[in-house]
Amino acid sequence: WPGREIPTSPPPVPVSPNEILANLNHAIFVGYKDGTSATVVSIGDDANRWNFACDVMGNPETQSTAYYNGPWGNRCLFKALSHSIQQFFISGRPVYPVERTLLVNAIIEASLISKERGGLPTEAPFLDVQYDAPRWHKLRENGKSWEIITSSTEQPVEFSPGDSRFL
Repeated sequence: WPGREIPTSPPPVPVSPNEILANLNHAIFVGYKDGTSATVVSIGDDANRWNFACDVMGNPETQSTAYYNGPWGNRCLFKALSHSIQQFFISGRPVYPVERTLLVNAIIEASLISKERGGLPTEAPFLDVQYDAPRWHKLRENGKSWEIITSSTEQPVEFSPGDSRFL
């Protein structure tokens, strides 16, 4: 650009985060080596709506369910994750395989490569990861906190460490 004026872009137009999220509907299709396939769909901007559907071989009806993530939305979902992190700090050993995180990141990477290529299928040999899945039952709260935190319990606006009412 020597000797020439650098072009400037127009000033940004303010857009609310909800407006951006409302336009982010997308789907990721994953085909596995054994012929199994999965599709992850994101519709709208409600992070508290979790649904699952599947077709089972030999059953003509699609099976589906809605997952209730707790009276305080996603805070409840992250209790097991927080507990796992605490156990990692205490024991020095991860409580779930790092391969799970690698797989999720690899699927996201493959989907972005596909998007860049106009939605074409993308081979992803880096997804060929195998691991033994440990049992998480000792880290799950299994709804016990819902006996204390109900849908009528007011959600705190901020986090206060050591708040014994919710531990």
